[in-house]
Amino acid sequence: MSLFFGMLSLVFMYKVAYILTKSKVFSLIPVFTMAFTFSFWSQSTEAEVYTLNSFFLTFTLYNFLMFYQEKKRIYLYVGILFYAISFGNHLSMLFLLPGLVYVIYITDKLIFKDIKVWIFSFVSVVLGASEYLYIWGRFKDYYNENLNAIWKEGEVYEYVKNSKSVYDAFFSYITGGQFKQELFQGFQYNITLFPKIFGGEFFLNTDSFFGYVVVMFLITTLIVFLFYGLFYFKKIVIYAFYIVFVSYSTFI
Repeated sequence: MSLFFGMLSLVFMYKVAYILTKSKVFSLIPVFTMAFTFSFWSQSTEAEVYTLNSFFLTFTLYNFLMFYQEKKRIYLYVGILFYAISFGNHLSMLFLLPGLVYVIYITDKLIFKDIKVWIFSFVSVVLGASEYLYIWGRFKDYYNENLNAIWKEGEVYEYVKNSKSVYDAFFSYITGGQFKQELFQGFQYNITLFPKIFGGEFFLNTDSFFGYVVVMFLITTLIVFLFYGLFYFKKIVIYAFYIVFVSYSTFI
């Protein structure tokens, strides 16, 4: 399923890029860029949450941008529904909210006064949050039954064992409490890693000639794509795109 959602992410990555560029050639650039990154490749070949998260990201963006382009409410409703459900997979999707709100704002400001949209959004959020009831049922039994025997060791156990109650432990667990102390350490690490970002840490290994050619091609096309976007896209769309980028970068 990781591979399946990874491939599906690439499909909607292309669709998102095509909405922005109206160019089949330029729309392939972000697709191949993501497909050949070491991080995306590795997460597509192991059982993890990240390719599913990338699918939710690209599919949500696709529907919101289609709503901007076609002005059809069905795209808005589908986008809201899948965006809310995505919280059950990875809470980092929350940081996309400012960008999505901006897309709605530049499309139709009156939507913020539409009670139907608010009700649908509320129901969608409740539906997405209900996914955690499954975890709660298992978590409560494990926690009360024998904490030491169940968790034994690891980063989750080290954090949960000091919680005041099962409720405190559960809330900390689903919000990634075990990672909070590493947040700023990770930020500092990424800053120091930046000079190597185009090497083996991010793209395919540059030790081989093939890997080096691929990396240089991607860097060149990314630069061309950036300038192409700045000078030829409609300003209102490129602003929306950059705000989405800023929103998600907040989490990074």
